[in-house]
Amino acid sequence: MEQVQAYNENLHLPYQQLPTKKQTKIKIYCQEYGHRDQKVEYINLTRENDVVKSRLQCIKCINGPYSHFRQDVAILKEILSDSLNVLKNTQFQGNLCQEFSNLYHYLNLDVTKDDIEFKFATLKKEIVYQIEECKKEVLKSYDNYYQIKEQIDINHFREIFNFEDLKKELYKYAQKGPNPSPKDQKEINDQLNKYVEKLHAKEQDKLQIQFEKFKKKVNEFTEKKCFHYYKLDQGMESIQKIIEEMKTTFSPNLFTKSELSNDNITEVLKNINTKVYSETSNVEKITPIYSSIHEGLNYKKMLQKLKEEVKSDQLFIFKSSNSQTFGAYIASDNSSGNLRTTNTPLPQPMNRATPPVNQKSFLFSLSKKEIYPIKLGVTSLTINWLANDNDLLLNFGNNDLNILSTFKQCKSQLNSGSITSNYKIGNYEMHLANALEFEIIALQIFKIPQETQK
Repeated sequence: MEQVQAYNENLHLPYQQLPTKKQTKIKIYCQEYGHRDQKVEYINLTRENDVVKSRLQCIKCINGPYSHFRQDVAILKEILSDSLNVLKNTQFQGNLCQEFSNLYHYLNLDVTKDDIEFKFATLKKEIVYQIEECKKEVLKSYDNYYQIKEQIDINHFREIFNFEDLKKELYKYAQKGPNPSPKDQKEINDQLNKYVEKLHAKEQDKLQIQFEKFKKKVNEFTEKKCFHYYKLDQGMESIQKIIEEMKTTFSPNLFTKSELSNDNITEVLKNINTKVYSETSNVEKITPIYSSIHEGLNYKKMLQKLKEEVKSDQLFIFKSSNSQTFGAYIASDNSSGNLRTTNTPLPQPMNRATPPVNQKSFLFSLSKKEIYPIKLGVTSLTINWLANDNDLLLNFGNNDLNILSTFKQCKSQLNSGSITSNYKIGNYEMHLANALEFEIIALQIFKIPQETQK
């Protein structure tokens, strides 16, 4: 069957459509001015009828005049293969059909056994190809390495280390069986003593000269090409870890109250309290405070709900427009007041006279399976209760995660007020959401019962 290219919810990252889906083709051309040569790939599903000239749109429409409707479009190829894909990539708030679609696709109810077979066949082919390409690169590099290596003279040391004569004697000695005579034992031991004396030669001055020449050549050599042979074994270890992770494709998600969570939420809950949240009955005691999926993404509604639970331990889960899921656990300190501040201009946290010392709160990434504890002395969460329609709304840590009231152009600066030393992070600003600026398309907040934290 011919493989086709489709687009995922970002509308620009290609993936192979699974073979068990019907791949009906239809050729329609866009009627937007200047786009007549473009094929229709999307159907705009926005409620705003008066602002959309045509619901049949091409890639130029999505990247141009209708770019602000990216979260409101369906992919035509996917709809043609399965009607239940209509709302697969949209983000309509407070819509039951959208909620059903989110849950349906979250559970992957459309995936068949044949799809899994095809996926592994594709992975196997790709891995073999990548391994072969890697081998070519390494062997090509070795040819250059060998040319440089040949310039290093090690003959003097090779003569000292020469074990060939002793090797022959050891073979002879081995043939004498498990009980060699005392004479044979003495002879082989004397020969080994001579070899050891050669290794510990007293003529160190002459040897030092040879060694300095060797080191000079080695320094010149390693500046040009250093052979890190151990990386081949390290690569295999990494592949084995990835395969072990892939084996957990089917695994339980104990936190069924969140449509945004995945199986990695278990580690987040255990990080809050391993003993308590190893039991499903305690996980069920976690209650929702606010969900944009059910109530719409509205900062005023969110603030109202948070005011009612201002002294509670809270779990935030965000989903960005590029499919990254992350969040924060914010622990209140009821013994000495609240760790959260009221408004951005205020220097001190609410209900506290001294700087906060945070030992429990942390940020996390469900997509990357990482946890970033908030540093000691850093306020875990600053809530701007007086936020307007375009203002900083939530500041986790020391700008480690900033959420705006528009839920657009949000930013992250990990390691400012969080600890990331357990992970290799190349760019602290892009790591959490895979972007310098990102849009939040879904948010859920939960109350963590404090009686379970005892």
